Amino acid sequence: MIPVSLPPQLGKWDAWGDNLPSSKHLDLGITQSGSDQLARVHVLAVITTKPGLRSKMLEIFNANVPNVHAEDGCIEYGATIDHESAGDFQTTFGDDTFVVIEKWSSLDALKAHIKAPHMVEYGAKVKEMQADRRIYIMSDT
Repeated sequence: MIPVSLPPQLGKWDAWGDNLPSSKHLDLGITQSGSDQLARVHVLAVITTKPGLRSKMLEIFNANVPNVHAEDGCIEYGATIDHESAGDFQTTFGDDTFVVIEKWSSLDALKAHIKAPHMVEYGAKVKEMQADRRIYIMSDT
């Protein structure tokens, strides 16, 4: 199991919900009410693979992207890697890391995404390839 570091208010859980009572009933630990539940949600998922496995994991990730784009509430979802020549001001993640940039129409849409069957399947395929995974969930200011 790979521990996932989340912002303090979200606690900790294993990649793909392995330490949860049931990954089908994932609760991110966020309580929102009224219009907050409908507010747009941004996610940065920083994924570090075991050495040399980034390309293979990205191949599996990219095969799943059309499924995610078809989900209700998905505004943006895609993987990014370090730019090769951004200059001295760039801080890089490294050769084994990629960042998933996500945008969801609401927290409910994100919660549904996490439980979606294709995401559970994806998680099982890549679980052993990961060295670290950090999820940052943010809202508009």
